[in-house]
Amino acid sequence: MLKLAASVLVLALVATAVVPRLDAMTAPSAAPGTVSAVNETTAPKKRAGAALGDVVIEADRDGHYRVNARVNGASVLFLADTGATVVALRQSEANRMGLHPAPGDFTVPVQTANGVVQGAPVSVPEISVGRIRVGSVPGLVLPDAVLATNLLGMSFLGKLDSFQVVGGRLILSD
Repeated sequence: MLKLAASVLVLALVATAVVPRLDAMTAPSAAPGTVSAVNETTAPKKRAGAALGDVVIEADRDGHYRVNARVNGASVLFLADTGATVVALRQSEANRMGLHPAPGDFTVPVQTANGVVQGAPVSVPEISVGRIRVGSVPGLVLPDAVLATNLLGMSFLGKLDSFQVVGGRLILSD
């Protein structure tokens, strides 16, 4: 848990260094962490909270929103993190997704609880969560040793029409 908290803190601290560089680059009964598309029987179109077509993620027992997504066809587990400016990827996961930053690409200094490490800015071609697909998502690849889990940050969430937490559910709308 400490490693997860440190990972979240890392990305919050790096926001001012990363964003300018990246800008220059071109269901209610679901188990915790699962993604479901809301249908007409579970959410009328005009209801507060989830609406027709929204993606709903249940909080896990620790209150975190773990999101099963697809990146370049690969299934990837993320932690939804509004405190992370960008999508953050563990290097091993990035490689599995077909993103292979070269050693010389690790040029973004990132402050961690254990000191400064270098991250590699990337553009993720597409991230899909349920029926929602977002393309050209700015991200940052970090060494596995400093990032416990992939983070679904604001470079993805901010491209949605909205996202909200209602009754222990994260609701994504696009």
